[in-house]
Amino acid sequence: MLNFKFPFEKSQDKQISNFKFANGFTLIELLVVFSLIAVITGIGLVSLVSYSRAQTVKQAAAEVKQMIDLAKFNSLSFVKPESCTDALAGYKLDFCANTLCQRANVDYEIVVLCTTDDPVVQFRNFPSNISTNNIGLSEPCTSITFNINKQTQGIPCEINVAGYNNQVKLSVDSVGYVTY
Repeated sequence: MLNFKFPFEKSQDKQISNFKFANGFTLIELLVVFSLIAVITGIGLVSLVSYSRAQTVKQAAAEVKQMIDLAKFNSLSFVKPESCTDALAGYKLDFCANTLCQRANVDYEIVVLCTTDDPVVQFRNFPSNISTNNIGLSEPCTSITFNINKQTQGIPCEINVAGYNNQVKLSVDSVGYVTY
């Protein structure tokens, strides 16, 4: 029996037996994975910032609604602060865009209406980059008055609270009910 051995077979066997598989990833695989992670993180961050800004505008609108409700409640409940020494006539909410406010650098304020003097009860400023505008409003709010005899002035009206390319429109009906 003849046994022929070819020299190239031995060399191939030797190369295969010496070849070791390396554990790990190639540079291309790592670049692809980290690129995908960066893109997903970027999209998530942009969405988070956008959501946060929209919530800031909604919160500012909710605070305006709360101030309108507070002025209405205090008027209907005859809440008379100590600073009002005369007879109580009602409460007024002024939006300071038209320079109606008694305090400087204020966006809106509640004023108690007394017979002789009208002290400011509460005032608020909007967060930075948030403001009111009258764009597209048929009856913009400048001042809302709730008298103790249930008469109102300045309503129905509308308020736009806007910022960061978001806008919330508040509507105040003839009895002072606020919707948005």
